[in-house]
Amino acid sequence: MTTASVEAFSDARSREAARLDLGRNLIVEAGAGTGKTTLLVERMLFLLLGGLEGGARPIDCERLVALTFTERAAAEIKSRLALRLDKIAAGIQGGASAREDEGLLLELERSFARSKEQALDLALAALRGLGRAQIGTIHSFCSTLLRLYPLEAEVDPDFSVDPEEEALDGLFEAEWSLWLEGELGDAAPRPEAWRKVLGRATPADLESMARAFLQPRADLDKA
Repeated sequence: MTTASVEAFSDARSREAARLDLGRNLIVEAGAGTGKTTLLVERMLFLLLGGLEGGARPIDCERLVALTFTERAAAEIKSRLALRLDKIAAGIQGGASAREDEGLLLELERSFARSKEQALDLALAALRGLGRAQIGTIHSFCSTLLRLYPLEAEVDPDFSVDPEEEALDGLFEAEWSLWLEGELGDAAPRPEAWRKVLGRATPADLESMARAFLQPRADLDKA
């Protein structure tokens, strides 16, 4: 087997696991345009139309959570999921499913013992309940939880979420100044360590590196 065929085989197996291995937590790392969103949508389809434990326990929309960093990405996922569910239902009812949906239906029958009639019922139920699925940003999901349990979280239920960049920048400025004051003030707890650090980097360098840790992926080579 050639290297190219081995890589293709490995990629196919990884994609299959991402779609169908529903009982485990998986991490998918891939470049832009390689189909990560498509894989995620198909994984959600198998959860809604197949379920866990060999299809014995289909997932209700209220239990479906998909979190992203941006509203745009969340809207795309929800739109794609709704479109696929609608196409699957329409294809079964009309007797002419699209090729990708026909393959999914065959996989549902093989791996989850779902007939087309059962898949149709589940697809229609998912479409009706899709508005109750938690498909959105991390901020919106956390906001929902806090508004549901404001007493337990000790927050005002009428709170608002700060714009992410402004909130992080303001918080960093305040906390960084306090931290430096404590580290370099009269009661500095680690003066010898700081002499060594400041002999190799300026406070501005350290601030730049600290800011890099706030990014989704910190490039430590440039920090």
